[in-house]
Order: sequence, then C-alpha cells, then structure tokens
Amino acid sequence: MSRAWYKHALLLLCFLVFFPIENIHAQIHYVSKSGSNTPPYISWNTAAHKIQDAINACNRGDTVLVGIGVYYDSVRVNKRIHLMGENLDETIIRGDSVFDGTPIRASDTCSIEGFTVIPNADSLSTKSAQGIFSDKPVTINNCNIKNGYWGIKIFLYSFTISNVILSNIIVGVKLNFHNPQEVGRLTNANITVRRINGVPQWHPSAATWVDYGTFHIDRLTALNI
Repeated sequence: MSRAWYKHALLLLCFLVFFPIENIHAQIHYVSKSGSNTPPYISWNTAAHKIQDAINACNRGDTVLVGIGVYYDSVRVNKRIHLMGENLDETIIRGDSVFDGTPIRASDTCSIEGFTVIPNADSLSTKSAQGIFSDKPVTINNCNIKNGYWGIKIFLYSFTISNVILSNIIVGVKLNFHNPQEVGRLTNANITVRRINGVPQWHPSAATWVDYGTFHIDRLTALNI
C-alpha cells in the first residue's frame, strides 16, 4: 500500500470516524528516520525524527503517522489526535530508555493504532513497565504489546481495545478506579504471559482486573493461565 494512499485514507478516517465534523482542517504530521526533521512535518520528506515532536506540532483533530522503524521514545499524547503506525510489525516504539519503561502515555482523549510496543526490552525488572498508560478515554486498535509487567493500564475513563496481542507480560489489561457500571470493551485479544525458566508468571488477577464496574470481553484468548 503506497504512502500517498495513506494520506487520503487517514484524512477520511479523521473526518468521519474519530473526530467531529468541525475538524475539517485536520492535518497529517509525519515521523520518519529519513525525513529532514522540518516543522510542522507535513510530508514524508520533512518528517520528524521523534514522535513527540510531531505530536507537539499537532492541533486538535490531527493525525500523526509514524513510518517504519524502531523509535526509542517516551511518547505523551496530550492532545485529541490519532496516533498511527505505518506497519504494525515494523513500526516499533520501545521504552528501554524511559525511566519507568512506559513508551506511550495518553493524557487526552485519543486513538492509538498500528504499533508494536515494547515497554522495557526483555525484562520485568520493574512493576511500573507498561506498554500503554491512559488516564483519559482511549481507543487502542491493532497493536502488539510485549515484554512488560502491564500490557495496558487505564485509570478512571472508558476505553475501546480491539485486535490486540499482548505477549510476555504479567497482566494484560489493568483498570483502576472505574465507577460506571460499564467502563469499556475489549474485543478480539490474545494474551500470553511471561515465562521465567519455563514457568508462567501469571498474576493472580489473570488477564484482566477491574476494581469498580464491569466491561465487555469478546473473543479473548488467554494462554498459560
């Protein structure tokens, strides 16, 4: 699929699905190792080298499209945007250089799609290592998250998680302080757990844990339980 096709498809996605119709001037900001790193990063040729720089250049309703590559970034999604990887298996965000091993933090309503997220190399040295952390409503689709204590951790707000693979982790999805009767939906997920010397390190809370409220689970496969 060509990169030119992505631009038209993503703009349509932003207009019709994720954001209100008022955002008719939504822009795509690009991230690529081969770009010239020229703000506001609105083409592959001028693409940012760091994901956070592209996010910082966004307005509400914009899209950040991240090209193929491995990004050792600490990403904070603090605007209502759509964060999208170009290729699920080849667009990788790693948290090895991040203090607590969390590559993506969402602090505003956002959508995250098309990434492989690796919290902290191949180590569970810290319980704070988590692939995606959000304390605002979040949509996570078509992502692989592996090698961390928590796969996804969500505080307080609703969520939609679909088509995710969480592997080599202790807890797949952890929710805290959710008050509504129904807080979100998990669809078509596959979870495998960390093994140490061949022994599954399955957390007593199993694949998912909720302290308040309930949420829908559809087509969840949890291995090594």
